Amino acid sequence: MADNQEKQMGSDSKKPWQKRNGAKSSRNGFGINTLFLVINLLLLGLLCFQIFQITKIYSEKSKTEISRGKKIIINATNNEVESLNLSEEEIKAFNPDIKKASDLKKSDSLDLGDGLIGPPAPSAEQIAANYSEANLSVIVTDLGQTKSGLSLAGALPKEVSFAFSPYSDDLQNKMTRTIADGREVLLNLILEPSGFPLKDSGPLTILTSADKAQNQTKFDKTAAEYTGYIGFLSNSGEVLTNNLEVVTPTLNNTKDAQKFFGYYRSAANTYLENDVKPMAVDIVVVDYLIDETISEKDIRKKLDQAKSDMISKKKKVVIALRPFKLSVDVLQRWLKENLGENIRIAPISYFVTDN
Repeated sequence: MADNQEKQMGSDSKKPWQKRNGAKSSRNGFGINTLFLVINLLLLGLLCFQIFQITKIYSEKSKTEISRGKKIIINATNNEVESLNLSEEEIKAFNPDIKKASDLKKSDSLDLGDGLIGPPAPSAEQIAANYSEANLSVIVTDLGQTKSGLSLAGALPKEVSFAFSPYSDDLQNKMTRTIADGREVLLNLILEPSGFPLKDSGPLTILTSADKAQNQTKFDKTAAEYTGYIGFLSNSGEVLTNNLEVVTPTLNNTKDAQKFFGYYRSAANTYLENDVKPMAVDIVVVDYLIDETISEKDIRKKLDQAKSDMISKKKKVVIALRPFKLSVDVLQRWLKENLGENIRIAPISYFVTDN
């Protein structure tokens, strides 16, 4: 018996790798129990899979029935959901994270019900057709130098284009994020302002008194370091566009860069729009800087002048503003009041004079 006890103790004291090589009878007993357990687990798994398949079929059928006759209407102007004739319960059935129709955006609507409801994204032809009837384009200029300005401007419709100052820090990332957000991007080209040198606009300013090589260097430093923008916009109150001969090298640089040249209309550069046609330079002319004077009354007055041009004179109008809170707030309210059948907005590329 002592020998048997000694053998039993020796068996229990085996190390892990020794236990894995234990007696044949021990392995067989363990294997039978494991086999029964595996079979039971497989049967349970098969049962769960069948239940899941039945539930999925029923769910898909329910979705089809719910979505039949339902539709989402997308506003072609701002690409947001305009109306949705689904109940809140039906919305939650498709997306539990959406609580009500007003919370939906275009991207949400296209995902609801795995494509069972909601219209397809508008084609490029549909968008172009809508924008071809537009008579208003808006540019927020001098962006990027303050975080608050970019945030404020971001509340405006996606058709509003952004023009960034070359003096902005982290400029390429800001432009890239803006483009990814669905906006068209411009780069401010700093031209000599009226009142220079008392009014100094920085080291990238293209000057009337500088030689061609100096201005070329400044243009290259402004233009060549960044990508993704589609055109340039000058600063308001500049004097280069008052003289065709003086501004011609800059226009040629713009053409060579395959960008358009944007500038502000003034009494002194009235004829530039026609003068550049033989040069085959694509241009955009800004009709109004609405916040030239920072007061709600004056901003409203400029906007009403623009409205008169669009409705009474049947003109296409380009307006610009700086990223000031008052300017953005007044414009937001004005757009809400006036966008519709008579005033339609489009990105700035639809207003380029293609020479």
